[in-house]
Amino acid sequence: MKKNILLLAALLIASAAVFTACSSDDNITSEQPAALSQQTYNMTVNASKGDAATRALTLDSKTLNATWAAGEKVAVYNVTKSAALDGYLEAQSAGASTTLKGSLTGTVEAGDELSLSFLNPIYSGQNGTLAYIASNCDYAKATVTVASVDGGDITTAAAAAFANQQAIVKFTLKDTDGNDLNASSLTIAAASNQLLKGQLHNTPETKHTGYTVTDGTGGFSDNESHTKLLDNNKGTKWCANNGPWNVTFNTASPVQVDGYTLTTGGDTQSESGRNPKNWKLKGKLNESDAWTTIATVTDDNTMPAANTTDVDFVVDNPGSYKYFYFEVTANKGGDIMQLAELQLWKASDAITSVYGPITITPASATNELTVALHNANGADTYTLTANVGGQNCTFEKSGVNFVDGNYYEITVKMAVPDPTVTLTTGQIGNLSYNQQKTIGNITIALSGDAYFHASGLMDVSGNAGPNPDPNQVYAQGTITFTSSVGNIKRIDINHNGGLWWGAGDGWPASYEVYGNSTFTWSGTPAASVTLNGSHKGFDNCSLNNITSIVFTLEK
Repeated sequence: MKKNILLLAALLIASAAVFTACSSDDNITSEQPAALSQQTYNMTVNASKGDAATRALTLDSKTLNATWAAGEKVAVYNVTKSAALDGYLEAQSAGASTTLKGSLTGTVEAGDELSLSFLNPIYSGQNGTLAYIASNCDYAKATVTVASVDGGDITTAAAAAFANQQAIVKFTLKDTDGNDLNASSLTIAAASNQLLKGQLHNTPETKHTGYTVTDGTGGFSDNESHTKLLDNNKGTKWCANNGPWNVTFNTASPVQVDGYTLTTGGDTQSESGRNPKNWKLKGKLNESDAWTTIATVTDDNTMPAANTTDVDFVVDNPGSYKYFYFEVTANKGGDIMQLAELQLWKASDAITSVYGPITITPASATNELTVALHNANGADTYTLTANVGGQNCTFEKSGVNFVDGNYYEITVKMAVPDPTVTLTTGQIGNLSYNQQKTIGNITIALSGDAYFHASGLMDVSGNAGPNPDPNQVYAQGTITFTSSVGNIKRIDINHNGGLWWGAGDGWPASYEVYGNSTFTWSGTPAASVTLNGSHKGFDNCSLNNITSIVFTLEK
C-alpha cells in the first residue's frame, strides 16, 4: 500500500518516551483420507485497510492513512497446512478498499486458515523520512478462513481486513548534555536478532551467470584480479589492497535482481579482516541510464570468518537491470580486501523474512530520523549506533517494546566517544634531538638523545661501542607529546617489535616485544605527556616499524 500522509507537519505523539535511558474399541478400523495433491486455484477476496485502530495509524485525529494502489501484490500462506502457496493476489483498484484476485498453486481445502501479507517491505534501506516509509515499508497482514473450494475457486468466509504489522518511531538524537547529534547513519539492532530487515523470496530461484567484466580494481596478480569475483568459480578470489575497491560488469541481457550472494575467500578463517564491511551495488537497465543504488550495506556483521562461505542478501531496490557497479568502501580491518564470488539472483515465489540490524542513511546528516520497524520478538534490548562525524555514538536499552500500529517520538541520549587524533609515520617524518613538529593539534618535541625516523623507528641511542658496560647509561632522551585542544587521556603507539626502558609514569615499566604490538600510555589526563628513554649497556631503547600514534583526548 501507498500511504497518504495527512497533516504531517502536525503529526502528534501516540506514545512518547525519553530513553535514558482418546480410548479405542476392538474391531473398529479407520481409513485415512487420501492426501491432497497440489493444484492451481483461483482466489478472489474483498480487502479493506481495516479499522482505524489496526490498519491505519490514528493519532488524536491526525492520521497516517493507508490506501491500496492498483497492482500491489499479496502473498498467501496456508497456516493450517504450514505451507506457502505459489503465486500472488493483486489489487484490482486503488483506494481504501479493493478486490484481491489471482492464481495460487498448492493445497487448499475448506476450513483452512490463510494468511495474506504484502510482499517485500524493505526496512534495511530507509532514509529516515515518512516519504520512504510510505513507498517501501508497508507491512500488513490479514487472516481469512476458506469457506469452500469449488472447481478450483477459493471462497472465503469473510473479507480480508488488513492490520498494520509495524511501528513507526521518530528518533531524536542527543548527547548526554542535550546537544544535537547529526548522524550520517543510524544502525538499530535487537538482541533477539528478530528485527525485520525485509522480506525476500524463500531461496534464490535463478542464479545468474555469464557476466562480462569491463573494469575494476586489480588484484595482487592476474590470478587474484577483479575478474575472479564473477568467474563462477569459488576456488578463485578477488584479492587487492588499498581500497576503495570496485568492479563494473554486465549481463548479456537484462535480468531480474531480487538479491545477491557474496562468497568469502578460501583463507578468510585466518584473514577475517579482509571481509568487506561497507559496500554498495548499483545497477541500470541501459548503458546511458543513471546508476540506481540497488543495495547499501554499512557495518556488516553477517560475513563470517569462515572459508568459502555463501551469504545471501536481499536488495533494497529489486528490478530488471543489465549493467552493474559493485564497490567496497571499507573492510573489517587492514589494507587487504578479498571475496571469492558475487552472484546475482532472481527470487522464487515463496516468502522468507530476513532478520537482523537495520541501517538508516539520511540524505544529509540530521538528528531526527523517522523509522518503520517490526520486531517479531516483541519486547527486546535495542542497541543504537549513530555515525556522527566519523565517530560511533552508542545507546542501549532493555525492555523496549515498539507495538505494531503505534507511532512513537523518542529522544535518545547517546554516549559520545572521546575524540581521537591519529598521526602516521609519514606525517611525523624525521626528527632529532631538540627538534619539534606540530601536526594539527599535536606537537611532538624531542630532547637529549631521542630520535624519530621517517622509516618508523623511534629510539634513544648512544655509542656504546663493541663491548658496552651493562651498568653504564650511554644515552638518555625525552619525547614530549602536547595537545592544544584538550587533555590527552591515552596514547597508543602501534609498531612491530621493540624494547623500551625507563619510560616513566603511565607507560610500561619495562617493555620488550616481538611482532605487532601497541606501546600505550594511560595516566592522569594532561595537556602534555612525557616519554623518557634510556640506553643502558646492551639494552637498546627503540620501537621499530611504527605505523601510527593515536591520541585519545578528553571531550
